[in-house]
Amino acid sequence: MDVDRDEVGMSRGIHRMTSVDRPPGAIPIGEDQVLKIQWDVIKEWEPAIHMWPFRMGPWMVGTAAGMTGLLSLNYVHRILRLREFAKFSVFAATVPIPAFLTIILNTTMVTESIMLQNTQCPVCLELRAAAIQLGTGFVQPVGLAVFSTIMVASSKKYYQLPPWHQPLAIVRELRKIMQPMHGLLTLLVTVNLFTAFNVARFQMEKMPLIMEKLRSTGMSKLHVHNLK
Repeated sequence: MDVDRDEVGMSRGIHRMTSVDRPPGAIPIGEDQVLKIQWDVIKEWEPAIHMWPFRMGPWMVGTAAGMTGLLSLNYVHRILRLREFAKFSVFAATVPIPAFLTIILNTTMVTESIMLQNTQCPVCLELRAAAIQLGTGFVQPVGLAVFSTIMVASSKKYYQLPPWHQPLAIVRELRKIMQPMHGLLTLLVTVNLFTAFNVARFQMEKMPLIMEKLRSTGMSKLHVHNLK
């Protein structure tokens, strides 16, 4: 990327271009610097609530993932009548890890893509956000909550899992455990997808405000063009 300046040094825009296309007076600038400029604008925005999709959006998708893990963990413990046994040992893998992984992936693959305008397909970005949320915010914490709890309880003889050489029996046992969770799982997947879709949508809706702010501070327009 390059910063293009006029005779008085005012920035006329940030463009994605090759060295061959670079006009006279353009100053090379990396994507990290572009993101830093935009994050600085977001952090200094007053009132701060206007930028809530960027300020709170990543934490919202992370919270949805963490709550999915916590509720699934509590539910499995109640179904297996384990009370508080092994809950702490499984907690780290089920709650904070999926939450922070979701925050990182959503920020780098969705939010920053919106800020850099790497794609002009809003639906594609919403679907990408939903896919990340479905994987790290739902499937991962639910899977870890069920399998980690069963394995720990089985190793301590609190719960007897069928032998590994009887896969059909294991599948029937897992189905028996998961069946009472259908209502909860439907709610959790709905909350996760709703959160991911709307955070991405509202972030895209706020981008014109950020662009206008950049123009008012001397940066006339931010262009991100795909290189051939």
